[in-house]
Amino acid sequence: MSNSIRANQLEERELFLLANNVPYDDRANLSANIADMKSSLLSEFLYTVGSDLYEASLKRPVEELAADMKLIGGPSELRKPLNVGLMFFNERPDNFFPYARIEVVDKPDPTGVGMTEKVFIGPLDKQLKDALSYIKNYIIKEKVIKIPGQAEAERIFNIPYAAVEEALSNAQRLFTPSPAKYALISASVPPLPHTKVKSYRLVQKYSFLHKAAAL
Repeated sequence: MSNSIRANQLEERELFLLANNVPYDDRANLSANIADMKSSLLSEFLYTVGSDLYEASLKRPVEELAADMKLIGGPSELRKPLNVGLMFFNERPDNFFPYARIEVVDKPDPTGVGMTEKVFIGPLDKQLKDALSYIKNYIIKEKVIKIPGQAEAERIFNIPYAAVEEALSNAQRLFTPSPAKYALISASVPPLPHTKVKSYRLVQKYSFLHKAAAL
Protein backbone atom coordinates (compact mmCIF):
# COMPACT_ATOMS: atom_id res chain seq x y z
CA MET A 1 0.00 0.00 0.00
CA SER A 2 1.37 3.40 -0.98
CA ASN A 3 1.12 6.58 1.06
CA SER A 4 0.64 10.10 -0.27
CA ILE A 5 2.99 12.66 1.28
CA ARG A 6 2.47 16.37 0.78
CA ALA A 7 5.54 17.96 -0.81
CA ASN A 8 7.16 20.83 1.05
CA GLN A 9 8.18 24.09 -0.61
CA LEU A 10 11.68 22.89 -1.51
CA GLU A 11 10.38 19.64 -2.97
CA GLU A 12 7.77 21.50 -5.00
CA ARG A 13 10.48 23.74 -6.43
CA GLU A 14 12.56 20.70 -7.38
CA LEU A 15 9.55 19.10 -9.07
CA PHE A 16 8.93 22.25 -11.11
CA LEU A 17 12.56 22.31 -12.20
CA LEU A 18 12.35 18.66 -13.26
CA ALA A 19 9.16 19.36 -15.23
CA ASN A 20 10.81 22.25 -17.06
CA ASN A 21 13.54 19.88 -18.25
CA VAL A 22 10.97 17.70 -20.02
CA PRO A 23 10.02 18.96 -23.51
CA TYR A 24 6.42 20.09 -23.72
CA ASP A 25 5.52 17.39 -26.25
CA ASP A 26 6.84 14.69 -23.89
CA ARG A 27 4.71 15.79 -20.94
CA ALA A 28 1.58 13.90 -19.90
CA ASN A 29 -1.62 15.84 -20.49
CA LEU A 30 -3.63 15.65 -17.26
CA SER A 31 -6.77 17.09 -18.86
CA ALA A 32 -7.05 14.28 -21.43
CA ASN A 33 -7.57 10.53 -21.44
CA ILE A 34 -5.83 7.78 -23.38
CA ALA A 35 -9.10 7.11 -25.22
CA ASP A 36 -8.80 10.61 -26.73
CA MET A 37 -6.20 9.15 -29.08
CA LYS A 38 -7.98 7.44 -31.96
CA SER A 39 -6.98 3.89 -32.92
CA SER A 40 -7.74 4.60 -36.59
CA LEU A 41 -5.22 7.47 -36.65
CA LEU A 42 -2.61 5.37 -34.86
CA SER A 43 -3.03 2.51 -37.36
CA GLU A 44 -3.01 4.87 -40.33
CA PHE A 45 0.27 6.38 -39.17
CA LEU A 46 1.88 2.98 -38.64
CA TYR A 47 0.80 1.92 -42.13
CA THR A 48 2.22 5.12 -43.65
CA VAL A 49 5.66 4.65 -42.06
CA GLY A 50 5.72 0.91 -42.84
CA SER A 51 5.87 -0.17 -39.20
CA ASP A 52 5.75 -3.83 -38.17
CA LEU A 53 3.16 -2.81 -35.58
CA TYR A 54 0.54 -2.03 -38.23
CA GLU A 55 -1.15 -5.44 -38.51
CA ALA A 56 -1.34 -5.88 -34.74
CA SER A 57 -2.64 -2.32 -34.34
CA LEU A 58 -5.89 -3.28 -36.07
CA LYS A 59 -6.80 -5.60 -33.18
CA ARG A 60 -5.09 -4.16 -30.11
CA PRO A 61 -6.63 -1.72 -27.61
CA VAL A 62 -5.56 1.91 -27.90
CA GLU A 63 -3.85 1.85 -24.49
CA GLU A 64 -1.56 -1.07 -25.41
CA LEU A 65 -0.71 0.33 -28.81
CA ALA A 66 -0.05 3.82 -27.49
CA ALA A 67 2.18 2.39 -24.76
CA ASP A 68 4.30 0.58 -27.38
CA MET A 69 4.57 3.83 -29.33
CA LYS A 70 5.74 5.68 -26.18
CA LEU A 71 2.72 7.96 -26.23
CA ILE A 72 1.65 7.46 -22.61
CA GLY A 73 3.15 8.94 -19.45
CA GLY A 74 2.44 9.53 -15.79
CA PRO A 75 2.43 7.18 -12.80
CA SER A 76 0.96 3.68 -13.12
CA GLU A 77 -2.17 4.68 -11.18
CA LEU A 78 -2.83 7.70 -13.43
CA ARG A 79 -1.69 6.98 -16.98
CA LYS A 80 -2.26 9.88 -19.35
CA PRO A 81 -1.55 10.57 -23.04
CA LEU A 82 1.50 12.63 -23.90
CA ASN A 83 0.90 15.95 -25.59
CA VAL A 84 2.47 14.69 -28.80
CA GLY A 85 -0.04 11.83 -28.93
CA LEU A 86 -2.93 14.29 -28.78
CA MET A 87 -1.33 16.52 -31.41
CA PHE A 88 -1.04 13.73 -33.97
CA PHE A 89 -3.72 11.20 -33.04
CA ASN A 90 -6.76 13.25 -32.05
CA GLU A 91 -9.14 14.68 -34.64
CA ARG A 92 -9.24 18.08 -32.92
CA PRO A 93 -5.98 18.80 -31.09
CA ASP A 94 -7.10 22.42 -30.82
CA ASN A 95 -9.53 21.25 -28.14
CA PHE A 96 -6.50 20.61 -25.94
CA PHE A 97 -4.08 23.19 -27.40
CA PRO A 98 -5.83 26.47 -28.29
CA TYR A 99 -4.97 27.72 -31.79
CA ALA A 100 -3.13 24.51 -32.71
CA ARG A 101 -3.82 25.13 -36.36
CA ILE A 102 -2.31 26.52 -39.56
CA GLU A 103 -3.71 29.72 -41.04
CA VAL A 104 -2.80 30.60 -44.62
CA VAL A 105 -3.49 34.22 -45.54
CA ASP A 106 -3.14 35.40 -49.14
CA LYS A 107 -2.86 39.19 -49.26
CA PRO A 108 -2.23 40.17 -52.90
CA ASP A 109 -2.74 43.86 -52.18
CA PRO A 110 -1.20 45.78 -49.22
CA THR A 111 -4.57 47.42 -48.57
CA GLY A 112 -6.16 44.03 -47.92
CA VAL A 113 -8.37 44.09 -51.00
CA GLY A 114 -8.87 40.55 -52.27
CA MET A 115 -7.37 39.00 -49.14
CA THR A 116 -8.33 35.39 -48.47
CA GLU A 117 -7.80 33.24 -45.38
CA LYS A 118 -7.85 29.47 -45.05
CA VAL A 119 -7.69 27.65 -41.70
CA PHE A 120 -6.46 24.06 -41.37
CA ILE A 121 -7.33 21.98 -38.32
CA GLY A 122 -6.96 18.34 -37.34
CA PRO A 123 -3.91 16.19 -36.57
CA LEU A 124 -0.71 18.17 -37.12
CA ASP A 125 0.61 16.01 -39.95
CA LYS A 126 -2.74 16.33 -41.78
CA GLN A 127 -2.68 20.09 -41.25
CA LEU A 128 0.75 20.29 -42.83
CA LYS A 129 -0.19 18.16 -45.85
CA ASP A 130 -3.44 20.04 -46.45
CA ALA A 131 -1.82 23.47 -46.05
CA LEU A 132 1.03 22.63 -48.43
CA SER A 133 -1.42 21.25 -50.98
CA TYR A 134 -3.55 24.40 -50.74
CA ILE A 135 -0.54 26.68 -51.14
CA LYS A 136 0.71 24.69 -54.12
CA ASN A 137 -2.65 24.67 -55.92
CA TYR A 138 -4.07 28.10 -55.07
CA ILE A 139 -1.31 30.44 -53.87
CA ILE A 140 1.70 29.60 -56.00
CA LYS A 141 1.39 31.00 -59.53
CA GLU A 142 3.40 29.98 -62.57
CA LYS A 143 4.35 32.16 -65.52
CA VAL A 144 5.66 30.64 -68.74
CA ILE A 145 7.94 32.85 -70.88
CA LYS A 146 8.71 31.87 -74.46
CA ILE A 147 12.28 32.66 -75.48
CA PRO A 148 12.82 33.46 -79.18
CA GLY A 149 15.14 30.95 -80.83
CA GLN A 150 14.92 28.57 -77.86
CA ALA A 151 12.85 25.40 -77.75
CA GLU A 152 12.46 25.39 -73.98
CA ALA A 153 10.36 28.02 -72.26
CA GLU A 154 11.29 29.55 -68.94
CA ARG A 155 8.96 28.83 -66.04
CA ILE A 156 8.85 31.34 -63.19
CA PHE A 157 6.98 30.95 -59.90
CA ASN A 158 5.95 33.75 -57.56
CA ILE A 159 6.96 31.56 -54.60
CA PRO A 160 9.29 28.54 -54.79
CA TYR A 161 7.33 25.56 -53.43
CA ALA A 162 10.43 23.85 -52.05
CA ALA A 163 11.15 26.90 -49.88
CA VAL A 164 7.57 27.02 -48.58
CA GLU A 165 7.65 23.30 -47.78
CA GLU A 166 10.93 23.63 -45.92
CA ALA A 167 9.85 26.71 -43.97
CA LEU A 168 6.45 25.35 -42.92
CA SER A 169 7.76 21.88 -42.08
CA ASN A 170 10.52 23.27 -39.89
CA ALA A 171 8.53 26.02 -38.21
CA GLN A 172 9.34 26.35 -34.53
CA ARG A 173 7.00 27.27 -31.74
CA LEU A 174 7.81 30.39 -29.76
CA PHE A 175 5.92 30.51 -26.46
CA THR A 176 5.29 33.79 -24.71
CA PRO A 177 5.39 34.04 -20.91
CA SER A 178 1.63 33.36 -21.03
CA PRO A 179 1.22 29.70 -22.05
CA ALA A 180 -2.00 30.50 -23.91
CA LYS A 181 -0.18 32.63 -26.49
CA TYR A 182 2.42 31.60 -29.00
CA ALA A 183 3.62 32.39 -32.49
CA LEU A 184 5.02 30.30 -35.30
CA ILE A 185 8.46 31.48 -36.32
CA SER A 186 9.41 30.16 -39.72
CA ALA A 187 12.94 29.11 -40.54
CA SER A 188 12.91 31.50 -43.50
CA VAL A 189 12.52 34.73 -41.52
CA PRO A 190 15.49 36.73 -40.19
CA PRO A 191 16.61 35.95 -36.62
CA LEU A 192 14.82 37.76 -33.84
CA PRO A 193 16.82 40.47 -32.05
CA HIS A 194 18.34 39.28 -28.79
CA THR A 195 16.26 41.80 -26.85
CA LYS A 196 13.07 40.24 -28.25
CA VAL A 197 14.07 36.65 -27.56
CA LYS A 198 14.99 37.22 -23.91
CA SER A 199 11.36 37.46 -22.81
CA TYR A 200 10.35 34.24 -24.55
CA ARG A 201 10.88 30.55 -23.86
CA LEU A 202 11.87 28.60 -26.96
CA VAL A 203 10.60 25.05 -27.15
CA GLN A 204 12.57 22.58 -29.23
CA LYS A 205 10.74 21.14 -32.24
CA TYR A 206 9.66 17.56 -31.59
CA SER A 207 10.94 15.04 -34.13
CA PHE A 208 8.23 12.48 -33.44
CA LEU A 209 7.69 11.54 -37.08
CA HIS A 210 11.34 10.58 -37.48
CA LYS A 211 11.41 8.60 -34.25
CA ALA A 212 8.15 6.78 -34.93
CA ALA A 213 9.35 5.72 -38.36
CA ALA A 214 11.74 3.35 -36.61
CA LEU A 215 8.94 1.49 -34.80
